[in-house]
Amino acid sequence: MLSFLGLGQNVDIKVNLLDEEHRRKEEQRSEDGQIHSLPVYYDGENVCGSVNVGLKRGGKLEHQGIKIEFIGQIELYTDRGNREEFVSLCQDLARPGILSHSTSYPFEFLRIEKPYESYCGTNVRLRYFLRVTIQKRIADITKEFELVVHSTLRCSESSDNIPNGTAWGIRHDKFYTIGTSNTISQNIIYKMLSSGRFTSYSLELK
Repeated sequence: MLSFLGLGQNVDIKVNLLDEEHRRKEEQRSEDGQIHSLPVYYDGENVCGSVNVGLKRGGKLEHQGIKIEFIGQIELYTDRGNREEFVSLCQDLARPGILSHSTSYPFEFLRIEKPYESYCGTNVRLRYFLRVTIQKRIADITKEFELVVHSTLRCSESSDNIPNGTAWGIRHDKFYTIGTSNTISQNIIYKMLSSGRFTSYSLELK
């Protein structure tokens, strides 16, 4: 369960994932250096649960709608403004109105395609997360909840001697390795940044 307190707002947002207590966990270090235990999901699995918007006693919240998104995103550390979303799903939780008490909203993203494994390396990060947004007239309240995805993407292309972490220069394009080591039968996913867009393919090392 994840809880965030909106700054300047009497709002507490909690995301409760279905079967989270029985799901495998994996520790990951966030950008602020803290270690978090995150639930592990696999390609094709559902991501379901509920969002609880809590108000302090006597509090009210006027909003323009509440939504939750499931996002798969690639981010280059060398260019923080360059982010590519390869998975983007959205569900509306509430229409515009006024909240006068704490409310829980169920959500479900069914059979989600998660083509790549979560990864955090030196130059690139591939992440999956849930984003809850309470839309307001002046400034939205937005909070994120990280997930870990384990999956394997295979294709017929293979290579025997590709060093991990290598940047490839081809006509000013760059290839970024997403992987940890060159082990037997390990799949490495490469990302190409070309004209501001990402394309992808995988190579199976044997």
